[in-house]
Amino acid sequence: MKLGKLLFASDYSRTGDLAFALAASIARHAGAELLVVHVEQASNEYGGEHYHGTANPTTDVLRRELERLAPASSQVPCSYHLLAGKPAKAIVQFASNQNVDLIVMSTHGCTGIASVIVGSVAEEVIRTASCPVLAVKTVSEQEMYGIECKAEDQPRIGLKQQLQTLGNLVEVCVDSARGLQAAADDVKHGGLKVLLSDRAEQRGDFAEELQAEAVTRGAVPILRGTLLGRIFRQWIHLSKALGDDATVLNACLKEEEHTLKEYGKALGLGLPEGTRRLLQRQLAEIRLLDRALLGIKEAGVLEINVTPSVR
Repeated sequence: MKLGKLLFASDYSRTGDLAFALAASIARHAGAELLVVHVEQASNEYGGEHYHGTANPTTDVLRRELERLAPASSQVPCSYHLLAGKPAKAIVQFASNQNVDLIVMSTHGCTGIASVIVGSVAEEVIRTASCPVLAVKTVSEQEMYGIECKAEDQPRIGLKQQLQTLGNLVEVCVDSARGLQAAADDVKHGGLKVLLSDRAEQRGDFAEELQAEAVTRGAVPILRGTLLGRIFRQWIHLSKALGDDATVLNACLKEEEHTLKEYGKALGLGLPEGTRRLLQRQLAEIRLLDRALLGIKEAGVLEINVTPSVR
């Protein structure tokens, strides 16, 4: 699926940061434009978790703060839009008018009664949007696979072990790319399909980056997969026969756990600083996907299949 425009719906909450980072990451990798929107509410809707705890913000303040949501990469074209009206209807109408290809939003913008409101907005957007919607429930760091990657005091490993480490991660990324693409091909949920396909392509790019890093150190690892990766892809295709997106999602989470552990082990070694920075950057992106998949699972919207309209 070709992505030209992505829309991120902000509720000015701390918990929406993951969803925004995910939207910006997908936009960067797909070469898409990112539209950041917020639907202005009555003043008593702000404060608490909303709008970072600030009550009664003016329209000018809302617009200024919206523009502070900047993608990490300057390569992502980004525009900001302050909307009016009922949140779900305004978001869906704006997305339709702008020919948006994917909507990304958080389903956990605040706590208490207000969380029911935010949840219902996401649900209505999912039901009524003419494009795929990726709804992500923010999860805590405690729900992540904790990996300590500190190796400042480790002695530098030899060239042979450096190349073995890079070669292993190349295979891990090749496995992951093939598995994520198999998952993308099999799932029915439009937003999840876009996310998995994008991350599969990204993981292939990671394998090429790791191979290039190995070349600078005197060797070229072979881009090949492993038996474990083939088993994972067979699991993905089995879930297709069961017709269950949730089974595919669980398989992806299991595979991502393996990938995170392999990166964690590599970063626990005494690698050269340039290699370490490369792995840390890739790991940050992998963790983003892992948190997103876990958030999608927690959001519990996989039973809603979104069929994008033909334009």
